Amino acid sequence: MSIELLVDSGEFWRRMSDDVASARSRVYVQTLGLEGDAAGQGLARLLLASRAADRRVVVDSFTRFWVNDKMVYSPMHA
Repeated sequence: MSIELLVDSGEFWRRMSDDVASARSRVYVQTLGLEGDAAGQGLARLLLASRAADRRVVVDSFTRFWVNDKMVYSPMHA
């Protein structure tokens, strides 16, 4: 197994797009949040276009507390 650190978001999206497009049996994605922004919509398009039979997304509970970079339960944003 090899690991490569991708620092640039453009390079990450290119590589992930290639991986998802070439997947035939499964695509598993784990994310801290999934919103209707450009990143969330891009991920949704990739997954919907995938020919993989099994496509899953695990969203961490991070978004229960943070939405659009604001803490939900903060008195300032209540």
